[in-house]
Amino acid sequence: MKKNYFLLILFIALSIRLNSQCNASFNYTVGANGNVTFSSTSTGTNSITHYGWSFGDGGQTGGIASSTVNHTYLNNGAFTATLTIQDSLFVCYSSVAVTLTVTTAPCTGSVSIFSTPLPSGVYGFSTPTGPSFAFNTSYTWNYGDGNFSNGLGLSSVSHTYMASGNYTVTLSVTDPFSICTYTTSTVVTVSVAPCNVNSNFTYSTGSNGLVTFNNTTTGTTATTNYLWNFGDGGFSTLMNPSHTYTANGTYTVSLIASDSISFFCQSAFTTTVLVNSIPCLAVSNFTVSKDSSMAFTWNAYANYNPNTVSAMWNWGDGNTSFGLYPAHTYSAAGFYNICLTVTVNCLSGPLTSSTCVNTNIYKMSGNNALIYLNVKPASLLSVNEPISIPEQLIVSPNPTSGQITLQTNTTVSSTEIYVYNLLGELVYKKEAEVINGEIHMELPSQELQSGSYFLKLKDHSLSQKIILIK
Repeated sequence: MKKNYFLLILFIALSIRLNSQCNASFNYTVGANGNVTFSSTSTGTNSITHYGWSFGDGGQTGGIASSTVNHTYLNNGAFTATLTIQDSLFVCYSSVAVTLTVTTAPCTGSVSIFSTPLPSGVYGFSTPTGPSFAFNTSYTWNYGDGNFSNGLGLSSVSHTYMASGNYTVTLSVTDPFSICTYTTSTVVTVSVAPCNVNSNFTYSTGSNGLVTFNNTTTGTTATTNYLWNFGDGGFSTLMNPSHTYTANGTYTVSLIASDSISFFCQSAFTTTVLVNSIPCLAVSNFTVSKDSSMAFTWNAYANYNPNTVSAMWNWGDGNTSFGLYPAHTYSAAGFYNICLTVTVNCLSGPLTSSTCVNTNIYKMSGNNALIYLNVKPASLLSVNEPISIPEQLIVSPNPTSGQITLQTNTTVSSTEIYVYNLLGELVYKKEAEVINGEIHMELPSQELQSGSYFLKLKDHSLSQKIILIK
């Protein structure tokens, strides 16, 4: 009796050792109509080995399956099939997964549309079923109002309708291999609040170029935004701003009032503003001094009025230069009568002023080095630390239909541009080339809704509000 027990234990031990060496593997053959034959090529199996198959499309075998099975895929695509083997004593266990591509499935699938109404004419659409949720599945949405969205992976989208009505929304889904296309439609009822915004303003002029604007726009709500363009490169988003002009003249001022929720609800008003309260003087004042940090270098510090249109420098050695901040080289030391002549534009006509300064331009005797004189703004006089140049970011045209030009004083040759919606969400990012301080680009108007956005450069702290009108 004891001998029989010993043989039984020895048999079980040998079975465990043999079965513990199993290794799962399989091959497959793709046939017609999406039928695939899977065959186990596993090693270390025996008569008590169990086979479990999972086909990657939700289908799997139940109970004790055969080492060779057939499965029919209903849709084309890439699927990950898995074989798991184990013996009946639950000692040997092995699993392997293989990705296979099916392109022979018949086009018998279907898609459906879920629609979700949101405020202000916005609808969200999604497809909970379809031939494949692979990223490279192609979706085409026709919103029924002349607008479309198409691309890879667009199983969920949103769209803003401009007017109330019933719209037939159509979705077409094409599998990753462009073999099967499935189409369905649904009708949505859209109710859009009427747009009653009517932009308008009045203004009053003060002294020294100050203009105060009074916003008289009607039909506004708590979500109405304002964008002022003062016609001299200045902008404001305040309801009732004031602006100081630096030169007399006639300026075209515009106000755009827009609803931050209903992007399509906008109104613009434009008029001309006459500024004549700035004293028109021709100023040609300047001083000359030795540069304390650079040998053989002198600086002339000039103070110009904002409406200066031209400047001529006579260096006193028979040479002249034109421009506000030129430079000059003297070949010899001496006393030079340096004269500056400026011309300014006034409403009554041009005015001219001239100022001369007799300056001793010297150097060490016997030294043949040249002497340099640089003209600088008077604001830099006696400043001994590096100059901090204010950041600059100007976007034009604004409002825009998509094509814009950015003017910036960044020194980099390329930068990243970020576009945010009014909720602070990043909706677009682009790497752009900077050429002579300008960036030319096209906003993705097909992907973005009409309305207000904020544009920012990666290396800038400033942002500019832009309005996209399609």
